[in-house]
Amino acid sequence: MLMNIIVATCENFGIGLDNRLPWHLPNEFKYYQKMTTECRNPAKQNAVIMGRKTYESIPAKFRPLKRRLNIVLSRDMQFDSGKNEFFVARSLENALQFLRSPSMESAIETVWICGGSSVYKEALDCGKWNRLYITRIRNGIKDEGKCQ
Repeated sequence: MLMNIIVATCENFGIGLDNRLPWHLPNEFKYYQKMTTECRNPAKQNAVIMGRKTYESIPAKFRPLKRRLNIVLSRDMQFDSGKNEFFVARSLENALQFLRSPSMESAIETVWICGGSSVYKEALDCGKWNRLYITRIRNGIKDEGKCQ
């Protein structure tokens, strides 16, 4: 099972503003959806791992991300949709342990790290990722979230 990182950044590598994306680029959303959804093996699906704030920043009508196993990282294990729409893990390592279980390993093709900044940092630091997909947005947005 491969783990990839996907991120869009402004020129100074900021990834968000006030817990949302500071741009609206329909083609970038389509690219993100295609990359994180498509599998070579039609019997499998991909998993997306993101922090709680990133998950909450997704408009409610698009949560959870369809046709992907959604894993939300949160120190608050009570964080729950109430509808079994996603899994909650305390850390990236806990999420990866869950995905290495035999039932998950046979069902998941690629794991995608989708943010926010602390999740990106943890994924980069662990060194278990295969590819890093970066889109640079060139429009001079003043940002608050930074990749470190």
